[in-house]
Amino acid sequence: MKNHDFKTLSKNDLADIQGMLISGYFHLKNTAYLFLKCSDQSRINQWLAVILPEISIADWGKSKPVQAVNIGFTKKGIDLFKKSISGFSQEFVDGMSEKNRARRLGDEGNSAPENWEI
Repeated sequence: MKNHDFKTLSKNDLADIQGMLISGYFHLKNTAYLFLKCSDQSRINQWLAVILPEISIADWGKSKPVQAVNIGFTKKGIDLFKKSISGFSQEFVDGMSEKNRARRLGDEGNSAPENWEI
């Protein structure tokens, strides 16, 4: 979806989309990443309940946000709680590094998933 395509979405639709999908946040000067590892599904659910209201949504209103919070999950992270959620596409469930998908996307050789760095 192109950036201008988001203008046709309703406010409800935009509230379900993280802000990072419509912007690279180029207007923000600093970035911080927090990588978490947890294998306890109940603790993950507790954390999600706390963090979800803080997630920056795609409906910015009249001005760009002065800060943004977004989340992402690895395939292993999704696997921990995907039984309790539904509606994800097979591509999402399989992940970007799935062998055939990586090949179709041209992620081979130096760009192969096993060579990816954070």
